[in-house]
Amino acid sequence: MVKKRIPPASKAQPTPEEIERFASGADDGVPARKKSKTSEETMRFNANIPKSLYLAVKVKAAQKNVKLNDLAIEWMQEWLKKE
Repeated sequence: MVKKRIPPASKAQPTPEEIERFASGADDGVPARKKSKTSEETMRFNANIPKSLYLAVKVKAAQKNVKLNDLAIEWMQEWLKKE
C-alpha cells in the first residue's frame, strides 16, 4: 500500500471557511477539489492493473510530482492522436 503523502509545511494554511467546513463534516474530511483547467464534464475511469505496475508508476509519479490522473489523461490523448 502506498503511504499517504504529507504536504510540505510551506503550503498555505486553510481558510477559516475551509476549517469550519472540515470541522462540521460538511466535506466528509476531504479538501475541496480544484477546478479543472477546462469546464468540460469529467467521468470516472477505473482499471484493474497489476499491483507491481501500479506501485512502480505511483512511485515514479510521486518522484516527479505528477498526479496519476494527469498521467492517465496524457496517455489517453497521446493514444488517440496515434490513430
